[in-house]
Amino acid sequence: MSAKTWLLAVVVAALTFAVFYPTLSNGFVNWDDPTYIYKNRMIRSLDAEFIKWAFTSIVSANWHPLTMISHAIDFALFGENPAGHHFTSILIHAINSLLVFVLSWRLITYGLARVAGNEQSVCEAGKKSYPLVAALVAALLFGLHPVHVESVAWAAERKDLLCALFFLFSFLGYLKYREGGARSTLFYVLSLLALAAALLSKPMAVTLPVLLIIVDIYPLGRRPSVRSVVIEKLPFFALGLLSSVITLITQSAGGAMGSLETYTVISRVLIAARAYPFYLVKMALPTNLAPYYPQQGTPSLAGAEFILSILFVTVITVVSYVLYKKRLRLVAALWAGYFVLLLPVSGIVQVGAQSAADRYTYLPSIAPFILVGVVAALVLEKFFKRKLLPAAICSVVVITVMYAPLTVRQIAVWKDSITLWSHEIELWPDSVAIAYTNRGIALGGKGKLGEAKADFTRAIEIMPEHAEAYYNRAKAYGMERRHDLAIADLSIAVQIRPMHAASFFNRGAEYANLGRYPEAIADFERVAEIAPRGAAEAYRNISKAYSLMGDTERAAIYAERARRR
Repeated sequence: MSAKTWLLAVVVAALTFAVFYPTLSNGFVNWDDPTYIYKNRMIRSLDAEFIKWAFTSIVSANWHPLTMISHAIDFALFGENPAGHHFTSILIHAINSLLVFVLSWRLITYGLARVAGNEQSVCEAGKKSYPLVAALVAALLFGLHPVHVESVAWAAERKDLLCALFFLFSFLGYLKYREGGARSTLFYVLSLLALAAALLSKPMAVTLPVLLIIVDIYPLGRRPSVRSVVIEKLPFFALGLLSSVITLITQSAGGAMGSLETYTVISRVLIAARAYPFYLVKMALPTNLAPYYPQQGTPSLAGAEFILSILFVTVITVVSYVLYKKRLRLVAALWAGYFVLLLPVSGIVQVGAQSAADRYTYLPSIAPFILVGVVAALVLEKFFKRKLLPAAICSVVVITVMYAPLTVRQIAVWKDSITLWSHEIELWPDSVAIAYTNRGIALGGKGKLGEAKADFTRAIEIMPEHAEAYYNRAKAYGMERRHDLAIADLSIAVQIRPMHAASFFNRGAEYANLGRYPEAIADFERVAEIAPRGAAEAYRNISKAYSLMGDTERAAIYAERARRR
């Protein structure tokens, strides 16, 4: 890469960092951030015990040890100061934007070299303004687009950024390997190791082996063979398969994966078909971006949205195939890349109750952004008569003016929990119970119990089986010493979630507050049964209850049990 190529790449990274700089004034939010960061006591030390925990524990139904290690490093450097954690995320995103520039530039120069049809043309193609402008546009879109705010401004989504970082390094390492030379084997090994690191950050990278086969065909121009498809890619596929198995096990164990009873095969296909145009529309018109997109009814072939989505995917696939046959292979390769990259999060494997998420675009957006970059470069090349500097300046100014204000505004949405969930409620006032529950929790933390209870009540109206809302409303009642109302809500909560130890514990405490010690003891016994780690505290409370009942013998027995725990 020449000096001007690196200069453009650094400009992209610097602009990306500058636009996302306001994120440093944001706090944490009460959506996964407590689990991953500020209530996670395990990340507070970088010792052998923590490393063992990181590689053997499931966090929020996910296994991603490198992500947890990155949070621990941040905690060692910045403690509970959210600005430090956000700084790391912005920095990684800026580096990723630089890598997207390099990757786009390389892929486009390979495509030009293939058209030229000689061995020296890669170097020659790289000197032209067209691939540089195309890569600049693609990377700027990736770096500045508001659809990526969720991945960057949400501290718990570090996994997106790390996965993409190592994914891009793996991709670039493979391209260096394909160039041959004395160090080609080294680049192959480094590419494989980078893929392993990406998978240890987030399993989204499982699609890389298929993507490498697509790149082999175009723009590298390799004919698919046993060597190129099977032998050469076998270690990559093996890593992907291992990661997929681990992900299926952890997501199922964590209850995050939708069953076939809930999401039939037809439903999954329809949801997946809808995902492809949905995310393209969000990239083209980034309005009403939400942290949580609720399911809008049961997917059905009778629904116009799903019919149009299937038609869209079919038409684009057919057109891409026709263009490929006519040797216009760029569109086909980019559509195939977008299709493959989005597949794991399209809804074929349904994880969670949301219908979509902005964070799912982080890697898949690279393909359509490259296409936009190529088209923009063709237009700018003719307009500026192949002069790099004015074309580059025009690209930077237009994209920054178009997207930077939207991105800064979207960053403000993630300022704190109340702001985040108020934005969600503004978009979906009657659909998302979790938005009211999470805002209620944040309001309760600020002592606004009346507003918090109103939010919990609204969440229950939207979703009568929402145990978390009953649980938190009970806590608010408890703070107001309205113990009967707290017990009533907790009784409903334990019916919905019979294995939720905290609900039993809190109900036991409320019974004890009313002097109903036998009922309190029964609940604390239940806590010890279903959550052995909390047994010591449960036994201490049982001991106290027996003591207040005048049964000193049983009080002593349970005090000893607590001590032994």
